Amino acid sequence: MSFLLKLLAVGLLSAGTITAAPTTINVEERDTGTAISQDLYDRFVLFSQFAAATFCDHNVNSTGDKLTCDTGNCPLVESSNTKTLVEFSDGGLTDATGYVATDATRKLIVVAFRGSISVNNWLSDTIVLPMSIDLCDGCKAFTGAWLFYKEVREKIVDAVTAAKTANPDYRIIITGHSIGAGITGFASAEFRKKGWGTDMYAYGPPRVGNSALANYINTHLPENSLNHAINHADFFFNLPPLYSNVYPEYYIDTPGSQGDVKITDIKKYDNGSGHLDVLPDNIVGHVYYFQKIRQCKQGIPF
Repeated sequence: MSFLLKLLAVGLLSAGTITAAPTTINVEERDTGTAISQDLYDRFVLFSQFAAATFCDHNVNSTGDKLTCDTGNCPLVESSNTKTLVEFSDGGLTDATGYVATDATRKLIVVAFRGSISVNNWLSDTIVLPMSIDLCDGCKAFTGAWLFYKEVREKIVDAVTAAKTANPDYRIIITGHSIGAGITGFASAEFRKKGWGTDMYAYGPPRVGNSALANYINTHLPENSLNHAINHADFFFNLPPLYSNVYPEYYIDTPGSQGDVKITDIKKYDNGSGHLDVLPDNIVGHVYYFQKIRQCKQGIPF
């Protein structure tokens, strides 16, 4: 078992939520799902590349640059006229990492969060006990995830507010992978509270809040805001078990190590049943979302 999975198991056990890794999952039957459009497929590929760019150090430590990926895994991002407004890799309590950037080609403001790579990231992943948060009434969040967001919240809000004021016709996009995907829900709710259309593209997100928070993110959708919780046969989508998923779920039904995903491999599940028969030994799928999403950074990709 990897170091991270050991830490995660300790965190879950300390919360009293599991006693052992299950070998079977008793759940309702998966529904048939619905096909997605070519436009949506293209957006999934595009925003997976914005998420992948967070793993490249030069995109998170030198504000004002164009986004690039030395490993060649974000060509769509590199083809756009992008500029980072804020880059963060603070090395604080949670080592929250990512960027805020504008894409003048597509008229977007993109907020992207990296998945866990550092020891501080992994340790924050294990702090799963709930804490009350200020996004909505009765909402509670996975403490480690909320502390990750809180560490960079002010600079993100300031940067997006300034960019939206300067570019009122730009669409806000929130994206990320793994724990970074979980954080997308917090940031999406933040900007939707301001009445701004905000679309979420979360690649392999864990559960980061109680049902009140998930319901708020799922239903508070100003200006035709959209949620996309994207799951590649990924058991991480089931963790931590005491919390609730954001929907709809877009399930990628291909072998875990396959990065070449076709449109016919993806189905939309409004009730989030796509992942329900995925067993905890299926870890590889967490790494591959239309590509090896953390190609820029070696290490344990959670």
